[in-house]
Amino acid sequence: MEHEDEQDLQQALAATKSAQDALAKRRRSNTPGSALKSPKGVAGSLSLTSIGGDFDDTDFDVPSVTLPTLEDILAEKDNDDFLADIDAVVAGATTTDGGAGGDTSGTGKASESVNSMSASAPVHPSSGKSKTGAATTTVHGSVLRYSRLKNLAAHLHSASSRVDAGLPTAMAVSSSLAVGTSHGLVLMFDPSQALKLVLGNGRLGQQLGPVSALDFNGDMTRLLVGHAKGTLTMWDLGNGKCIRTITDAHVPGTPVLHVRFLDDPTQAVFSDSGGSVFLLQFRRVMGVRTAESDCLFSGSRGEVCCVQPLLFGEKGAGKVLAEMRILAMASLTKVFIVRLRPKLEVMFTFSLKGELGTLPLLDWHLLSGDNSSVGKTVEPLLVAARGNQLVFHRLRQEDGESGNVAFIPIKGGTVSFQCISVKLLNSEVVVMLDTREHIHVFDYSDMTELQDIDLVDVHLAYSTSHFKSLAAGGSVSKALEVASQHSCYQSIATYRGQLLLLGVDVVHCLTIRKWDERLAVLVRDSQFPEALALAMTFYRGTARAIIGLSSQAEERREVVAGHMIDILLAYVDLSLAVHIPDDDHIEEQENFYKGLVNICIDYCLILDATDLLFSDLYERFVDFVIGRACFLECLEPYIIGDHLTSLSPVVLRDFIEHYQTQQMLQRVENCLLHLEVHNLDLHQVVVLCWTYGLYDAMIYVYTRGMHDYATPLQELLRLLRSALNSQDGGGVLSDGDQVLGYKLLVYISCCLAGRAYPSGEIADDIAATVRSTVFSVIVKKQLNEAEADDQVESFPHLRTLLRFDTREFLNVLSLAFEEDFFSTVSFRDTSTGQAVQRPGRQLVVDLLLRLMMNSRDFSPSQLGSLFTFLARQMAKHNDIKVQRQLFEQVLEFLCNPDSSTRHEERQQAMLELLSTNIAGQFDAEQLIVLCESASFFQVLEQLYERRREFAKVLSCYWRDPTRRAQAFSYIHHVMLDDSFVEFERAEVEQAALKHMQELMEADSLATAKLMITDFAHDLEDVTNRLSEHPKLQYEFLLHVFGGPGGVGLAKPESPPPPQVHEQYIELMCKYDPTLVYSYLRSNENYRLEETLMICRKHLLTDAVAFLLERTGDVQGAFNLLLKSLRAKISFLDKTVDEYDSDSENIVQVETVRVAITAINGVLLVIIQLCQRNSVRLEAEQRQDLWFPLLEAAMSPQQRWRHASSALVSALKELTSHVLNSMMGYVPLPAILKQILSDPSTSSGSFGELKDLMMGMVETYSYEQTLLTTTNRLLAGDINGSISVLKRVKEKGLAPRSAVCSDCGRRLWESNTAAVAAGRSSSPAVAATVGGSVKDKDDIYVFSCGHSYHRLCVVSRQPGIVACGICNKKLSTSTSRQADWHRIREPPRTHSDSTVATPVSGAEKPLGAKPNAAGAREDGNASAGLVQRVDAVARLHSSFRTGSRLQILHSLNRHNTSSTVGSSSRGGAPAASSSSDGTAADRFQLNLAPPPL
Repeated sequence: MEHEDEQDLQQALAATKSAQDALAKRRRSNTPGSALKSPKGVAGSLSLTSIGGDFDDTDFDVPSVTLPTLEDILAEKDNDDFLADIDAVVAGATTTDGGAGGDTSGTGKASESVNSMSASAPVHPSSGKSKTGAATTTVHGSVLRYSRLKNLAAHLHSASSRVDAGLPTAMAVSSSLAVGTSHGLVLMFDPSQALKLVLGNGRLGQQLGPVSALDFNGDMTRLLVGHAKGTLTMWDLGNGKCIRTITDAHVPGTPVLHVRFLDDPTQAVFSDSGGSVFLLQFRRVMGVRTAESDCLFSGSRGEVCCVQPLLFGEKGAGKVLAEMRILAMASLTKVFIVRLRPKLEVMFTFSLKGELGTLPLLDWHLLSGDNSSVGKTVEPLLVAARGNQLVFHRLRQEDGESGNVAFIPIKGGTVSFQCISVKLLNSEVVVMLDTREHIHVFDYSDMTELQDIDLVDVHLAYSTSHFKSLAAGGSVSKALEVASQHSCYQSIATYRGQLLLLGVDVVHCLTIRKWDERLAVLVRDSQFPEALALAMTFYRGTARAIIGLSSQAEERREVVAGHMIDILLAYVDLSLAVHIPDDDHIEEQENFYKGLVNICIDYCLILDATDLLFSDLYERFVDFVIGRACFLECLEPYIIGDHLTSLSPVVLRDFIEHYQTQQMLQRVENCLLHLEVHNLDLHQVVVLCWTYGLYDAMIYVYTRGMHDYATPLQELLRLLRSALNSQDGGGVLSDGDQVLGYKLLVYISCCLAGRAYPSGEIADDIAATVRSTVFSVIVKKQLNEAEADDQVESFPHLRTLLRFDTREFLNVLSLAFEEDFFSTVSFRDTSTGQAVQRPGRQLVVDLLLRLMMNSRDFSPSQLGSLFTFLARQMAKHNDIKVQRQLFEQVLEFLCNPDSSTRHEERQQAMLELLSTNIAGQFDAEQLIVLCESASFFQVLEQLYERRREFAKVLSCYWRDPTRRAQAFSYIHHVMLDDSFVEFERAEVEQAALKHMQELMEADSLATAKLMITDFAHDLEDVTNRLSEHPKLQYEFLLHVFGGPGGVGLAKPESPPPPQVHEQYIELMCKYDPTLVYSYLRSNENYRLEETLMICRKHLLTDAVAFLLERTGDVQGAFNLLLKSLRAKISFLDKTVDEYDSDSENIVQVETVRVAITAINGVLLVIIQLCQRNSVRLEAEQRQDLWFPLLEAAMSPQQRWRHASSALVSALKELTSHVLNSMMGYVPLPAILKQILSDPSTSSGSFGELKDLMMGMVETYSYEQTLLTTTNRLLAGDINGSISVLKRVKEKGLAPRSAVCSDCGRRLWESNTAAVAAGRSSSPAVAATVGGSVKDKDDIYVFSCGHSYHRLCVVSRQPGIVACGICNKKLSTSTSRQADWHRIREPPRTHSDSTVATPVSGAEKPLGAKPNAAGAREDGNASAGLVQRVDAVARLHSSFRTGSRLQILHSLNRHNTSSTVGSSSRGGAPAASSSSDGTAADRFQLNLAPPPL
């Protein structure tokens, strides 16, 4: 078969070779060739020998492939509710090449029909630029090969007509094939599809009914057949005779649904439509064949729909499991795993739920594995499904002698269809059939769908009638009847990797294709990109359902690579012959060629077949003008990405010529830098680089190819020197020459640092040689005769680099000086030819000074760069020495005040010099003078710090505009650091105060923090220092006292003097007058008279009024605000008179809006003034305040009643606001009288006042209701509080014990007797008790339960009644401690309370013995009674809620007085009657009535 598949692939590839003839017609022209039709392959079909003797591992089973071990399968925890916890969803809805809605072969078909095997249109290559995109597309191809058993179909048709066999109903497959029919007959076919036996006849079939199930035994000698009328028959396949007819094995007339032999040929199991499962035991006693039936499962407990025994066959492994006779059964809700030996036992169950119209499905498969202890093992795999639910379990025998078997759930989930059959073809392929008769092929490892085949033309034979028991009268359950709509248990079977399906007239076979056959199918259908993608998965070992391919990686790749090359060549030939777009579509042609070339490059790179790419494949494109250009251009991204590192000489030549023609040599240079030099034609590349100035490529070729680092440097320096000499007249170098110069600088820097140019690293073994070579070229004294030009001076290379860009070349040297190489350089002296060793840095410095100081070719700017370079290097390296005179020149240059260029760079050089000891050799005063002239403030800072002149250090900060903000942190550091002495801190403080202006300009907030936190200086003095700058002074005080934009740094414990406050207020009046009023209200540390004068000076009406109010002149404040209000109303009058409502002038509308807003603001201030002072005024005085305000608010309303509605509404809101505010202070009758008597309202109609008066009445009604509700709530609250107190006082207290908690004696025992008997533990009691003390004593019982004698409590703490035990546990300051004389809390009954209740001696606890002396009351007892009465009175007084009673009393009195007009309704009483509780407590009930 492998040889035949190889031939099929070769034939398919050869079919495309015919396209070669059309290529000649399209050579060197892009005219479209004649359309060549790709030949269609003949659909593959199974021969008659496919079933039978050829059913072996070579054809249909996994050929010599190691089965996966179950150790590789992820085991999950055993759980009965496994399906409920499944997270992994079986791939089905979104799969590539065969998922639901997916494409089975990359052509866009949702499914593949078994009758639609014609070739599809080839896919044109895309124009994408993917480097590996062609190799990453997931394609599975056609996994299953379909065929029809034609000879068998002919025999079925003949039997149906000749012996009236009927239609096929059931099938059994082994080395032979048996087909049961609807007329009760069984047709036996041999492996050649020839009809071997016809079991039964028409008369017998009519008695037994249609065949509903059948099965072969293990040695193919017996066939057990179940019939629709409930009878079972056994046939001898040797002679075709019926040897057993079983009618009493189960309920008669119940159709047999499943029949399966076990590994033991004398045993079989079957199930019927009643849902019962039976075990048949076949015996032969004295020549008589018998069959005994045992019921394994009764259908009364739920119908079993599927039975699947675990069969091991002839495999030796798994002997222990085989002896158990394991059987899987599935009902509509559960799966049962039982074993028959040694006894019937249920091993495992799990639920299996699905749609009502689906049946459960089961299938076993044996997985091979290796165990180190027992050798080769077999572990069964069970798949169970129902509807769209799918679950896999494995069965494992545990190690040891116990023989226990474990069922382990592996994976599960859902699919996107309703499944009616599931089969495991091998350890890698799962096949499912859905209700639409589509075969879905899945890969077992991750349940990726590989293929979807439409079987609609198969006409599958269903056994629905047997499940419904139609032949026996239809007595089945409703659930089974509904679920059996698509029952096909007996129509689908597997055998050695084949899937056989029983149709109504033919048997169909689906077989897993070998890997090369899958490729041949795609090639036959001209699906070359898909074939290449599938082959790539074979090559990489990522393909699914692989058959016939070696598992060894090298061998597999070698075999697959050959096929891929053949497919790729055929694809290119066919595409170039057939699919090239017309000449009129140039862009389409370019996209076509680029897509095709990208595919070729991708696969050749993966296969490491670049020789094929640059030979056979390139030759196919070279004769097409556009194709050749696209091929060469497509190489560039692969070269730049380092995927292609070499080109053939021919391709490289064409590549360079193409880009040269396109004037894109820069792109050629970029590509040359990524190619391996040993594969290049060096002469060709060097000539190209010199011709077109590809300097990077030239350096790359010389250094990488010839390891010559000197030649490119010398040659390029010669070019640069020539360019510089040609521009001595004052011209500017061209862009190309500048690029050359800077490339040289980068090249020199890389070589001296040991790095390769333009990228990479120089090998360590040659790095030192490269540095020495490059350095020798740079410091070369004279040129050779061949190199010398006219008038060439000494050190030409060094001079050239300095002339080109002095600063950048010196930067290169700065980087190079960091290398250890320059400590001692070794180079060859060109004049003597001898090797020389000298200190490298000193040598270079001497050469630079020699060339630049004694030459007129260098400008002062270039000399300045040299001096800066020297200063930095001398600071870093101690091995550089210069003459003192030269060093002074360096310092003078760095500190040149006339030079403003590179100021920061020169200052940084000075800092670096200052960090060494070199600068210390010179006069510090001179350095300070030089730095002062150059404004090197950072250098001056260090110099002054060394001299501990910290005030001058501070001056460096505010003189440096870039570092002014750092002055604050420096001052803070000085004031807190202990390294500074006191006079130094004072010096810094005085300097800071002296430059307050500079500090404020830098950061006013930081300055304020500095003065408050760090300087213990008088705030008034600091403020006076800023007197010449009032704006800065105000900002400073703003941060000190707070306000908008300020933080308020002033400390409450040391408030500033009032003079500073008043100065701040005056500045605020000048710069932020709107903030004065709010500031005055929130602060009090100012003098009223002086502040009043300031505010009057600046005409701040609201502030003046507030100050007048504070001085007690309320009327003056009111008149001033009222005057301001009338002025604003007057302004509004003028504005309204000019306002034209018809013109809709935006400016006029905004002016009116602003005027009304201003009136609202003043009105609010006046109302607040009146409300604050009304509580202290008499009724007439309050009216004198409110009525003028009301008149002012109502006056414009009458005048402007005919104005716009918006204006009238705004004026009414003003009036309503005033009325609502004054109604709590002025009686309502007085308000009404004032409104009606006002001339502005008396002249109008009642309608104009109706809304106003109705609003007032509603407000009055609202306030009356509010007052009544408040009185009721207060009364209820007070009554509830008093009731609680009463219940607490009436509650009795029970002592914990009958002994005193202090002295330990009985509570009813007298003190005298206790002391006499020596039983009193209290010395105080012993001292107190005398002859005058009566025998009887009071008892104190506290709420905590402890009880004491009175004398014990009094003697411990005289005057304090408290529990001694509980009082020790509590803090002495706690409020829980209750004192008899000073109780502050109501008594509580829980354990935290310590309130005591005295009990008379006569009121002893129940059971207490009376005193022998009788009940007597002495003077002390009378005094104690008086004391207790006083204590109770004080207790009541302490719990009396005075404020609530006073409120209620005041409200009632006010309500009564309002009826006679003695006081205003709801207002406060007059000052003369303020003796009541409300007035004394300054109580004010502010009720908010609804707006008018």
